[in-house]
Amino acid sequence: MSGIAAVWHLDEAPLEPSLVGRLSARMATRPHDTSGVWTSGAVGLAQVDLRTTPEAVHDRWPLVSADGGLVLVADLRLDNRAELIEALGLQAHARQGLGDGRILLAAWERWGESCPAHLAGDFAFVVWDAKRRLLCCARDQVGTRPLYYHLGPRLFAAASDTRTLLATPGVPREVDELRISAFLVPGLDDRTGTSYRHVARLPAAHTLAVTADGGTPRAYWRFDPTRELPPASDEEYAGEYRRLLTDAVRSRLRSTTPVSAALSGGLDSSSVVCVARTIEPAAGLWPLRTYTARFSSLPGADEGPYVDAVVQQGGVISTMLDGERLDPLADFEASSDPDPELHGLGYYMHEALFRAARADGSRVFLEGMLGDTATSRGWGHLFGLALAGRWVRLAREVHAIANWTGESHSMLLRRVLSATAPPLVVRARLRRLTRGPAAPHPIREELARRTQIEARLIAASRTRDDRGLDPARAEQWRVIESGLVADVEDILAFMATAAGVDARDPFCDRRLLEYCLALPTSQRLRGGRTRVVAHNAMAPLFPSLLRQRGGKANIDLMLSAALRVYGRGRLDRLMDDAAKRLEPYVPPVAVRHAYAAYCAQPTLPHQKRVFRLASLALWLRHVAP
Repeated sequence: MSGIAAVWHLDEAPLEPSLVGRLSARMATRPHDTSGVWTSGAVGLAQVDLRTTPEAVHDRWPLVSADGGLVLVADLRLDNRAELIEALGLQAHARQGLGDGRILLAAWERWGESCPAHLAGDFAFVVWDAKRRLLCCARDQVGTRPLYYHLGPRLFAAASDTRTLLATPGVPREVDELRISAFLVPGLDDRTGTSYRHVARLPAAHTLAVTADGGTPRAYWRFDPTRELPPASDEEYAGEYRRLLTDAVRSRLRSTTPVSAALSGGLDSSSVVCVARTIEPAAGLWPLRTYTARFSSLPGADEGPYVDAVVQQGGVISTMLDGERLDPLADFEASSDPDPELHGLGYYMHEALFRAARADGSRVFLEGMLGDTATSRGWGHLFGLALAGRWVRLAREVHAIANWTGESHSMLLRRVLSATAPPLVVRARLRRLTRGPAAPHPIREELARRTQIEARLIAASRTRDDRGLDPARAEQWRVIESGLVADVEDILAFMATAAGVDARDPFCDRRLLEYCLALPTSQRLRGGRTRVVAHNAMAPLFPSLLRQRGGKANIDLMLSAALRVYGRGRLDRLMDDAAKRLEPYVPPVAVRHAYAAYCAQPTLPHQKRVFRLASLALWLRHVAP
């Protein structure tokens, strides 16, 4: 992924040209092909460009309009190139070679701040309009490309990552206690917050137009949860889903190098791989290379038989990594330039797959992380039954789902009841989870009060919708637009960037998401079967073993392997340091109790608690040594 940065002294104090050069050099630590800077008076823009599409060679960043009045930097891939070229009258330019950047610049000249709504694909960009003295930032409709910013009385700065932003003179590095609270007590839905008080994240489907007087993010587009598809047969719904997914995969196969893909053996990654095999690729880019992390000694986390079934259908080169040898704690501990955002280390497996693909010469990596969100497991239907007091029907549905997925009845019921409990019950539950040394998510009471974490979590947990939407659709809509999805997208973007690959998720395609959101509940959940439309659509392409699968691997189990690889002696020392380093946020007695419980009985809840505390301690060691 490319990196972009912009700086504007709002008081019009001249900008030192070397400052923009330093920001460009900071971004240049990521793999890239070219870089460039542009400065004029109080404004500067920079870009380091990783070329991953054939058309990218035609763009020279930053891009400047013919009259010099517009300057653009962008991390993007446009999926509706043909439509935009026709609408903008760029056919003659396209015959001579036209990059996505030039198309975007022409779109801005035509439509101005409404330009992003006309775009399909993955993008984050900043454009400087000299005539209007306006600096505008934008992110795509799903938020696949990150963009962070600082807006103060005299300075505006934006960048693809917080590392670059924090390197900008005048941007404070003060850690945000709310982010730490939310990390310790998961569940907060925050689309704009970061780990730093004076740095914000531009939400998906938003623009931020900044003038000398400041600016406020504005939504330029929203998913419509009121839209419903007309009645149709299962075959018709599945056929349209398969067509949209195929289009989404095809648009993400534009590449200058062989294409790689994750293949876990689950529904989503297998769907991407099986669909990709049906598409005629460009010369020299095939066969598809797939990458899998195996956990052979952890049957609940290993999906080897399902992976093998997909690979045996042919058309791919399969690479297996030993997931049980990966050591995320040690890697973060030894890193000289880790992610300054507090994300935790639970996605380390993806980083290993990204690096393996890059080492094999690939720059494009297909993912399927948003598949669960796109097709939805239909939990909102269960929430609706609970809120309506239809307990017999709820019990039957839970029983059927447990039989299909292999999940326990009690765990499913707890999930439903915790999501639909009234505020007083939620507050009581939060206090049980956070109070005392043995609490699952211990946090200092004074920190909880300062950050108002209980009230925020209660607000985030509410499942009722005032507009009377179908409960399953309402729940899916909330998830699609949630801060949790934004966090996952930003984590994967950081890891892909560090590895030097462009991570592309077909399930992030806006058109596919719109279609799935408009489906009736019966296509999400029916007779205990979850994600009905996806299973039906993929049945013709899947091997028989995968067609019969209802559940998925428990990837949390991989934490036991990570802690084992890190080693008991090192973990002893790290948790001793954690008890001291986390003292402003977690009582030391709670850290020691969590570690003692893990040592006595390393069950999954104890592993997750220790891993979370250890991750926070390592992060604080880097940001506040």
